[in-house]
Amino acid sequence: MNALRGILPALYTAYDEEGLFSAGRTRKLVRVLLAAGVHGYFVAGTTGEFLLLSPDERKALAEAVTTEAAGAAPVVVHVGGVPTHIARDLASHAASCGASAIASIPPLYYRHSWADVCSHFEAIAERCPLPLYYYHIPQCTGRLPSLDELELLVEKAGVAGMKYSSTDLELFWWLRQRLRPQFNLLSGPDELMVACALLGADGAIGTSYNFMPGPYLRAWEAIARGDFALAQRWQAVANKAIAILRRYGMPAAGKAVLALQGLACGLARGPLLTPAGERLEAMRAELERIGFFAWAWEAPENPPEVQII
Repeated sequence: MNALRGILPALYTAYDEEGLFSAGRTRKLVRVLLAAGVHGYFVAGTTGEFLLLSPDERKALAEAVTTEAAGAAPVVVHVGGVPTHIARDLASHAASCGASAIASIPPLYYRHSWADVCSHFEAIAERCPLPLYYYHIPQCTGRLPSLDELELLVEKAGVAGMKYSSTDLELFWWLRQRLRPQFNLLSGPDELMVACALLGADGAIGTSYNFMPGPYLRAWEAIARGDFALAQRWQAVANKAIAILRRYGMPAAGKAVLALQGLACGLARGPLLTPAGERLEAMRAELERIGFFAWAWEAPENPPEVQII
């Protein structure tokens, strides 16, 4: 597999009106995003509610996305957050249904040593021939490895890259400098996509790429041309929308946005709460005031003016 590059939505997992996994709705979201120009998908991550899915649902999700993508864009399947034997099984399944790569968070809850973490990743890598990515999200896992520890993991488990979902840009810079040149480093914080690209990110994986890919695709195009000022202007537009949505509870609020855009994905599973009623209408009104629905998908060449403060 070639290195992951560009804008990859951390895909939402779609449910039906009964709250059951919907392959049809998931495939529609994949299809519409591909038509918009995204460069790949990250499946069953934080945005995809992996902790709220059964292993069988995660397999059905991987099958739906890989079938719809049909090789037109790479699909990374997250297999972490479960016991090692289940992660290995999910990894084997991802390979069998045509995924491009797999990813995993470090083991959760127990006070694992770094040797335990490496062993977990080695066990996954032994079972699956796909490139393996480390999903770095310390605000959720409580695991903040050092550069030396990450280098050891790359060496022992052959980790090919990382989804870096921390806002610590100094560590990000050091990772880019110290890990081997072919190490595939992708940013995770949507609000810092352009900043991370300037620090050497190969691409970006994010939640809001599901419902407003336009600004990020325009920013990525501008970065490729060396027009970093334009890219930063598009980042400001996206960040204004994110600031609004955070007040309504992300990532669940994104599912409400998709419904407003005609891409029903069901409600987020409890304990996540999707905005409804008066909260939904208030959120819609705030987004309308910044022109969100005009540029979220089909962004013009030049970004609209938004007041950040």
